[in-house]
Amino acid sequence: MPRSTPAVEKLVASRVAALRREVGLTLRELATKTGLSDAYLSRVENGQTAVTLASLEKLAAVFATPITTFFEEEAKPRRLVLCRTGAGRKARFRGRTGTLVELLADEKHAKLMEPLIVDVSSATRPVKPLSHAGEEFNFVIEGRCTFLFGDEKHTLNAGDSVYFDATVPHAVHAIRGEPCRLLAVVTSRDFQVHRNISKVLEERIQA
Repeated sequence: MPRSTPAVEKLVASRVAALRREVGLTLRELATKTGLSDAYLSRVENGQTAVTLASLEKLAAVFATPITTFFEEEAKPRRLVLCRTGAGRKARFRGRTGTLVELLADEKHAKLMEPLIVDVSSATRPVKPLSHAGEEFNFVIEGRCTFLFGDEKHTLNAGDSVYFDATVPHAVHAIRGEPCRLLAVVTSRDFQVHRNISKVLEERIQA
């Protein structure tokens, strides 16, 4: 006699299926990214087997979303995330002395872009150039700053922008403490990149 599926398992199953469709992955593609078999994932989505915590952690990493997302009621994927002026989640990047940022699309799962408003002058000391996967776009909203890219150094004024390979170490420094804000957009087809950004910010804001 077939077992009845508990409500929580049905919820998790529907969320796994919804997130997979939202990011545009087939079962086979998701299996490759997670290391789980497509047959197992199919049974999970159809409520025929309970998903383990270890499997959920692998799925959360691929979908670039907190594991709690699988237990949240959601009628359909978020096709639109509206962020009102100043309403984005605030965090401090790179520790207590780092830069204040505002996340503009924090509620969107499996993003290909990660848009941030960066308060360059909020860092209490110059941040060290670092690299990450993907590409990045910076647009200076107001003020001016120094943009470091590998061995290059450029002064950016309001209205200036740069688009660059983010695997090259880079950083933005305020000029003599002058106010400066910029829009930064990190782009990557690797959803893990965006999850790592959110994870770092979550850790740092609590530091």
